[in-house]
Amino acid sequence: GMSLKPAAQKAGLAQWREALDRLLGLPNYERYLDHMQVAHPGQPVLSRRAFYDQAQKSRYESGSDRPRCC
Repeated sequence: GMSLKPAAQKAGLAQWREALDRLLGLPNYERYLDHMQVAHPGQPVLSRRAFYDQAQKSRYESGSDRPRCC
């Protein structure tokens, strides 16, 4: 049969990462990917690095003129 270990490990890591993201006030990349698949299917998505770079930028320079999704 199939082992659940790798999936469980991955889930644990994702939860840990999400907790860390929340602690740092960063948006969650997995949630972003889910959102893009549901709300904007077929559109290109940012790489994890680009996503976090953009998140950091928008945190420090939250100008009201920048386009925001949702």
